[in-house]
Amino acid sequence: MKLSILDYVPIFEGRSAHEAFQHSVELAQRAEQLGYVRYWVAEHHQVRSVASSAPEMVMMTLLEQTSNIKIGSGGVMLPHYSPYKVAEQFKMMEARHPHRVDMAIGRSPSFNNVNAALNENKERKLDFDTQLDDLNKYLNDDIDKAHRFKTLLATPLIPTKPEMYILGMSERSAKLAGRRGLPFVIAKMGQSSSAIEEVINVYKNEFARWHGRYWKSSGDGDNRAFGRTSHGSSEEDFAGDSHRGVKDYSGEHVHEAFEEESRDHVHEASEEDSRGHVHEAFKELSGGVKPYVILATFVVTGDNEVEVEELLSALQLWLLRINYLDQPQFYPSIETAKNRVYSEREKEKLEQNKRRIIYGSPREVSRQLKDIKSLFGVDELMILPNVYGEDARFELIELLARELDI
Repeated sequence: MKLSILDYVPIFEGRSAHEAFQHSVELAQRAEQLGYVRYWVAEHHQVRSVASSAPEMVMMTLLEQTSNIKIGSGGVMLPHYSPYKVAEQFKMMEARHPHRVDMAIGRSPSFNNVNAALNENKERKLDFDTQLDDLNKYLNDDIDKAHRFKTLLATPLIPTKPEMYILGMSERSAKLAGRRGLPFVIAKMGQSSSAIEEVINVYKNEFARWHGRYWKSSGDGDNRAFGRTSHGSSEEDFAGDSHRGVKDYSGEHVHEAFEEESRDHVHEASEEDSRGHVHEAFKELSGGVKPYVILATFVVTGDNEVEVEELLSALQLWLLRINYLDQPQFYPSIETAKNRVYSEREKEKLEQNKRRIIYGSPREVSRQLKDIKSLFGVDELMILPNVYGEDARFELIELLARELDI
């Protein structure tokens, strides 16, 4: 199983941001030793208990302190920034560490005051699709005569480029990733299994529509044509989620409840299989790109049941405070979580938050991870080891690596 890590760089109660960064370096080094595929860093603004406000800065340190594991952003909230500057930053990292840099792009709207501060004095704001076009131009050193900055190149000029991913929880983001032929990263944050499956199906259908032929197996050896490239004369604008309730994962309030969008048109394989287990359909016909899906989820495990319950209670308290925009200066300790008295409304929210977390013994968590990988047909799982304490985080990734034999 391909297993990776998304790190929020939490600042634990009684610890400093400096200590949080140092621990993340050590955790990435241990993840590399254990065989994890990649180690990503989230981007969060005005979240006091999280130190990763500038993931590219953390990434460079992690790249310098590790040797082989892929290091990435999870992600860069592109609407806040100049695509040109983002391209320069990631090309700098790629130049220093070729074939190891992942660039996951999101578009979370963030808090209003954060939006205002990051976009102050901008004469106009580009739509997300245009920003991705610009980023692609700069990463590929394209001289595009039709572009408004046609001769502009992002330096350094290098023979390789970072791998780009699209982050999202909505069908709109899934379509965008599929149309562009990019890997798609979705978070399991409490939405129903059918909602997750639908978004993944939309991504794979859109991928098939724009990027070649795939076959659907009926299970008895009879293969039917599933989809083929179908470039139309015009493209639907998929940029920007119009529903503010739908948050792209790894932006602010990544853990908010999923609110399903009104359904966009889905390219269907056939009448009898309009939304079924589309992941069973994808077998590469010939050379070329294939759809690639990473599913991210919070996980909690430990050596015994008491430890798991304690770690779970601290994570639930942290999620609750973020939900209610109560910005603690630290990730709460086990003791703080034990002493917290909850209202009836808060208790209901705690139970809701539990559905966003995979927790239990190492064997139970591993079984659940295998089950969701099979259920959704994803290529890779990305765990969020957002538990209290440095030792607990080391233990968590070690236990799962051993149980899943990565």
